[in-house]
Amino acid sequence: MTAPASSLAAQAEALLSRQFARLCEPSKYIATFRTAEGRHLGLTRSAKDDIFVWIECHDAAMPGVTVRNVKFPGQPYAAEQVRSSNITTQSNRIGVGNRAYYLK
Repeated sequence: MTAPASSLAAQAEALLSRQFARLCEPSKYIATFRTAEGRHLGLTRSAKDDIFVWIECHDAAMPGVTVRNVKFPGQPYAAEQVRSSNITTQSNRIGVGNRAYYLK
């Protein structure tokens, strides 16, 4: 397994791996997890200065968190919208074919 790009990403991955079950072996770019409720989330391992996660649902009232979307800023990725192929191969619930939020 390749180490995350930064110590911040490594710390985030360690925290998530203590709290949630891994879906599969992480790729160089994405580590995916399943919550106790069965929801999937994916940590972007290649980010150097911030934490980025893919999730199935998002509480917009969460302070300090922004929804990222290159094509439609502030909006979740629509089911048919292209996103990282790494997330699609690691999770059938937050990859293409499903609505997903990409959060910073």
